Amino acid sequence: DNNTLRIEDVTVDSCFIKRFSNNGNLFISSIKSAQNNCTLYIQRSNLKSAEIYDIDFNSFEKIVLIDSNIQDIIPSNIIWSSRIDTDVQESRYSYLREAYRQLKNLMIKYHDKPEELKFYSLEMNSYHSQLKQEKKHFDEKFILWTNKVSNNHGFSWSRAFSLIVCLTILFYYTEKILIGYTHLDHPLLQLTRALLY
Repeated sequence: DNNTLRIEDVTVDSCFIKRFSNNGNLFISSIKSAQNNCTLYIQRSNLKSAEIYDIDFNSFEKIVLIDSNIQDIIPSNIIWSSRIDTDVQESRYSYLREAYRQLKNLMIKYHDKPEELKFYSLEMNSYHSQLKQEKKHFDEKFILWTNKVSNNHGFSWSRAFSLIVCLTILFYYTEKILIGYTHLDHPLLQLTRALLY
């Protein structure tokens, strides 16, 4: 039960890991795709604490992840991909959400904040798509929609900042109109005119 399996420096056309449970020591490194349309399949597998390093998952056209546990792997020098798929039409977004959730939890465990936010955003987008398919849960859909529009689930600070500035300007001028000001001239506009003329 405590065996070691090393898979190193391999170029693959397609890679299938199906019904595999890591009960020993698994080391995977330097896996590369031989062609542009290469797919990595991980199905009904538990990789447990497999050590995975020096892999660019973007080299695979897609990564199919179905009913598998990957959140306990030990990654090092990995370039993660967001091209996750499930090849399952029924409950597709539920499977995608689970895959992104596991990747997010893995990033939390290893303190990789940028990748954590990316996978959190993808998880929430999958959840929103799942709720749209189910045609219910309006309150959750509305919250997810506003979160996506306002800051892309925490992934876009510039969108949030722009929204705050626009809403501030809108409410400022709305308040001026409501209290009866007819000459709407902001000090910043006066300063800009003074600098330009």
